[in-house]
Amino acid sequence: MNVKKFKNKHLGERCFIVGNGPSLKNTNLDLIKNEFSFAMNRISMIFDFTEWRPSYYSCTTTNIHRAEWKKDIYKIQNLDIPFFVWDKLVNESKDFVINDNIFLLNCSDGEQVTNSPKEDWWSWDPSERVTKFGSSIVVSFQLAVYMGFKEIYLLGTDLNFKETSFQKFLKILGLKELSQRFDTNHFSSSYGTPGLPSSVLNLNMLSVHELIDKMTKSCGVEVYNSTIGGNLEIYKRVELETLYQN
Repeated sequence: MNVKKFKNKHLGERCFIVGNGPSLKNTNLDLIKNEFSFAMNRISMIFDFTEWRPSYYSCTTTNIHRAEWKKDIYKIQNLDIPFFVWDKLVNESKDFVINDNIFLLNCSDGEQVTNSPKEDWWSWDPSERVTKFGSSIVVSFQLAVYMGFKEIYLLGTDLNFKETSFQKFLKILGLKELSQRFDTNHFSSSYGTPGLPSSVLNLNMLSVHELIDKMTKSCGVEVYNSTIGGNLEIYKRVELETLYQN
């Protein structure tokens, strides 16, 4: 299916982009169940605890090939919502089913580690390509801007990746896979911490939010951080509950 069908579909509207940080455990996602929202990766792990479901979903991580990730990612296909996926992942997979809600993305810059991402990495036309530098969340932002949203609220973007002493000990013992079962960086301890060092993850995630901030401001899109706690201070903070007060 062609991504072009989404251009300016939500012109002037607001949406929520939901990350996968530990603060989601304390976030009332049901407040946004009637809002437009974006989510990614293993978000289906939280579905047992909320009526909320995303309006749009994206997966641009090679973790899709890991069995424990695959089952959670593939669940999203049953929601019958637009599912944006890196075309490379589909081409490499032997069991990914292409149906009417699948939209392929041409992704770039995913291997970059830098605190100075280039502005031209950002894509104003996701039907051509998107950058996946720094965090999966940047893909949702490019899609949201392309769709015409003018207010974007962030949830679950804690920006405080860390590795516990126990996880480091397990890695020293050569038990890297086991160490990922004690994840403190996501809303579920079994989510699975990415393989990159936490220092690299934090560097890239902060850098990509600086890029997002610059590019959204340049086109008049307002971004607010409604995450509970965390270390992301680039955007203005707005408590989620205040959006629903009479």
